[in-house]
Amino acid sequence: MKIRKQSIFYSATLLIAASIALQLMGFLYRIILSRLVGGEGMGLYQMVMSAYTLLQAVTLSGLSVAVSRLTAESRAQRDPAGMTAVLRLARMVFLLLVAVAAALVVPLSPWVAGHLFDAPQIRPALLCLLPCLLLTGFENLGKASFQGMGRVVPPITSELAEQLIRILAVASLLLAVPWQDPATAAALIIGGMIVSEVFSSSLLTLWLRRVHRGWSGKGHAGRLGGRF
Repeated sequence: MKIRKQSIFYSATLLIAASIALQLMGFLYRIILSRLVGGEGMGLYQMVMSAYTLLQAVTLSGLSVAVSRLTAESRAQRDPAGMTAVLRLARMVFLLLVAVAAALVVPLSPWVAGHLFDAPQIRPALLCLLPCLLLTGFENLGKASFQGMGRVVPPITSELAEQLIRILAVASLLLAVPWQDPATAAALIIGGMIVSEVFSSSLLTLWLRRVHRGWSGKGHAGRLGGRF
């Protein structure tokens, strides 16, 4: 029995396999981190990541859901121009939200690090979150767009490659760069995250650009019925 690539069973199988692989890679990643930076370094890193989670929630959570839903609606209407417009608008809104977040985080980072977290040494790591947030946003919006199209391969490919590159980049930075305190180690971990986000956001952006060019080349939306 041949499984159609557009079938729900095919997509579900890929998603389950990718989820298992990501869980295993995440487990390996946490082991490597704990061995390289120790308990205090992991504590500071988790502290920084709590701020990162909050920034993501404020700037991305609603946008990603909206992109996926609106893209699915445009897909149902066989309107590729609508899907492109949804992603373009979402990126503009996201850039605005990131600019607002940066305007707050940069001046408030000494207070957040020193008073809220009682760890002034983590301020450099907090500031490193901003470029990481920018790249993560473009990646997540790209994944949401593909999910709205019903395409699971690009998001899965991006996530698996990103996790692998993150493990390699973080481990390489922690081993290659001399660091004396756990706060510096936390900043290096965020630096490795930025490296992996550069790859995944670039991959999805180029992939989306190729898809959009394919729509333009085929012309009328009705000709794209087989792709939708």
